[in-house]
Amino acid sequence: MDGKLDLRSTRALPYFMIALTIAIVFEMIGIMFDIMTDDFMLTAEYFIFSFVVGLYFCSYRLSARFKWMQYASAMFMCYVLISVFDNVFLWVYHLTDSYTPLFIISEIASSVPDIFLILGIGFLLRCVLEEYKAMGKKSDSEKSGKLLRLWIIAQTADMIVIDMMLDLNNVMGHHTSNTTFIIVMATAILYTVTLVWICVCIRKFSYDIYMDYYNRRGR
Repeated sequence: MDGKLDLRSTRALPYFMIALTIAIVFEMIGIMFDIMTDDFMLTAEYFIFSFVVGLYFCSYRLSARFKWMQYASAMFMCYVLISVFDNVFLWVYHLTDSYTPLFIISEIASSVPDIFLILGIGFLLRCVLEEYKAMGKKSDSEKSGKLLRLWIIAQTADMIVIDMMLDLNNVMGHHTSNTTFIIVMATAILYTVTLVWICVCIRKFSYDIYMDYYNRRGR
């Protein structure tokens, strides 16, 4: 590990991750129970956007120390930029009464920021994996690898099942069947548990890196 460790960013990183998790779950509940008023969604998206910006600054300031943080910060920056474009497109979409093809284009466009979020948090976990490996903590490294794979699965399922499937049902006016509801609930639980696990993992990693830094300075 080369470069000076930014202690403030190390301490702040897990808190931004925890805040982002709360905001995402908040938005997901709104989508699932169809309480997506303009104020509700605007508030949820504002907090998600703000906390991703926080993750960007933390990962950027830690990128001199950790190689994989460079990739994470780049993905978070792409998320921020694409989200701005997506919100402009969504505003144009809501000004019209046509659901197709604008609805299809809007759904595709809205999934692009989620892809960058997958990659951004994925690179964070890859950083955790590699640094634990470098520290000789094999067990923690293996757990981080499993969590990385679970994160990709959970986020992809969330995009397909909760974001796209429920949006399509709402637009078309279809009644949500019991089977669909069970699938949605299972996906929501998997996604929430995965996010909480990521928060625990990032918090532990930040603490271990913090302590390793002081142990090295004391030698």
